[in-house]
Amino acid sequence: MVGIRHWPQLSRLLDEILDLDEPDRRQRLVELDAAHPRLADAVRALLGAARQAEAEGFLEGSLQPAAAPPGLIGRRIGAYRIEAELGCGGTGSVWRARRIDAGPSEPVAIKLLHLALLGRTGAARFEREAAMLARLDHPGIARLLDTGVTPDGQPYVVLEHVDGRPIDQHCDTLRLGIDARLALLMQAMASLAHAHALGIVHRDIKPANLLVTPEGWVKLLDFGIAKWMDGTDAAGGAVTEAGRRPMTPRYAAPEQFDGQPVSAATDVYGLGVLLFELLCGEPPVGALAEAGATCRTHVRRLADALPRDAGVAAAIAGARSTTPARLRRRLQGDLQRIVSMALRSQADERYASIDAFADDLRRYLDGRPVAAPSEAITRRLAALACLVRRPSGIS
Repeated sequence: MVGIRHWPQLSRLLDEILDLDEPDRRQRLVELDAAHPRLADAVRALLGAARQAEAEGFLEGSLQPAAAPPGLIGRRIGAYRIEAELGCGGTGSVWRARRIDAGPSEPVAIKLLHLALLGRTGAARFEREAAMLARLDHPGIARLLDTGVTPDGQPYVVLEHVDGRPIDQHCDTLRLGIDARLALLMQAMASLAHAHALGIVHRDIKPANLLVTPEGWVKLLDFGIAKWMDGTDAAGGAVTEAGRRPMTPRYAAPEQFDGQPVSAATDVYGLGVLLFELLCGEPPVGALAEAGATCRTHVRRLADALPRDAGVAAAIAGARSTTPARLRRRLQGDLQRIVSMALRSQADERYASIDAFADDLRRYLDGRPVAAPSEAITRRLAALACLVRRPSGIS
């Protein structure tokens, strides 16, 4: 069995093998099989993790159970002792732990960079995440408590442990109505507005990154693929993605698919997708959710997205404490206008800020006119823009 004491050797081997061409890489693994078969198996497993992370653009996916590194539970990391695994994403694993040098303490979450990414661009991204978290100070954002590097060379960050459920699960479990769902989303908007004021775009808005505590407070998590709005990293240098486009396709804005600059409007779009799902239980682009940017120009209407199957529609409406007929009526009018504006394919046509988006939801809840234009007005403006852009001499 390969244990923690082998991690420095594994890291060196992995860096060596990753730098080889494919034929030389295979030959090196054959040699390693003959000399150290267990190390060879471990290196192959890490190569698989590295390839997955490369394919995902170092994406922080939804946390899923993963095999724990040998001996990590019970291990001391800095002033903390690991108690249990919470999940694993593209760049790191997350663990519940407690501080052991100051008597009884509350649990914390420790995020460790995957060993497969040591010494590579993943480490720089990890450092940038810590730098961003250090600037954020908002009750709706999981706090950064500590940072460090293990004796084996693994960077880690210590975060506030959030005991909660993803926002969509929380809403459905408690059968929350539309107004209550909007109120929760507006909590998340306040957290994002704080990040945007500091020049940080989250870029990965999705239910798994918005947990609701038993007390009903929304906590924003995981700045693993966040980016400074000016396009620089924490040290002030330009950040290059080397062709990678880190994102969760279901919630990504068109500019993320196209590799275009991101802005506050990118998070507006992600929130728009989430709002769409919280309202009708379906994604705005249906089965094309991961087909790329082109399908973002064909966003469904809220009422049309509600399934026609009576049983499924009843289940979705029931989770919102209403009936399918009443829900369809509720999803038209101002709510449709708000969602439509948040999900415009062109970033400069969406809400100018998270605050503007939240203000329209507040107007809706208060029974006041919303700022989002009707779809008829939007179509007329689009037609007018086409006429303005039409080359001279063409009638």
